[in-house]
Parts: sequence; structure tokens; C-alpha cells
Amino acid sequence: MKLTKIFDRQRLNTQIIIIITFIVTILVGVFVAWSSYSQYKSALQGLHNSTSLLAQELMATRSFLTEKQGVINLDRDGTINFKHLNPSVAVRGISEIFNGTSGYTFKQTKLQ
Repeated sequence: MKLTKIFDRQRLNTQIIIIITFIVTILVGVFVAWSSYSQYKSALQGLHNSTSLLAQELMATRSFLTEKQGVINLDRDGTINFKHLNPSVAVRGISEIFNGTSGYTFKQTKLQ
């Protein structure tokens, strides 16, 4: 009779261990999924911030060249001589250099 109680108790202990193991496995899986999703969202936000900053820098370069176009085309003697450096060509050249060195593609578009 004592032998039967020992086997019943061992089965109950085994069942409890299996249930706890299953619950812990599910919780770890949920945590890993949530953690990877959080890291993905954080990386995506960082990429968005970086590209937004780079786009603002290119727009600032274009605005600067537009404002200084008169100075760029002015010769020492005071005559205006077009140097063929307009802002869109300059930004396109900067983008080509950036595309060649970084592996990313930057294309200039006009938003309306």
C-alpha cells in the first residue's frame, strides 16, 4: 500500500513540474517576442531619425547654395559669370558621393 502512494505522489510531482515548465516556456517565449519587437521598433525609429537629419542637411545645403548663388557667380572684377553650380546639381553630386561611400541610395524628389 505504501508503494502505491509513492508512485501516485511521484506522478503528481512530475505533472506539476511539467505544467510549471510549460508555463515558464510560454512566458519566456512571450518575453523574447516582446523584446525583439521593442528592439525592432527602436531600431526603426533610430533609422528614421538619422535619415530625417540627413535629408534636412541636404535641404539646408541646397538652401545655402540658393542664397549664395549671386556670390558664387560673381567674379573678382564684379561681373556675373554663371559657374554652372546650381543647387540641384550640387545636391545631386553630394548625393552621388554619399551613395557611393555608404551603400545607401539618396534620391532627390520634390514634394508638393
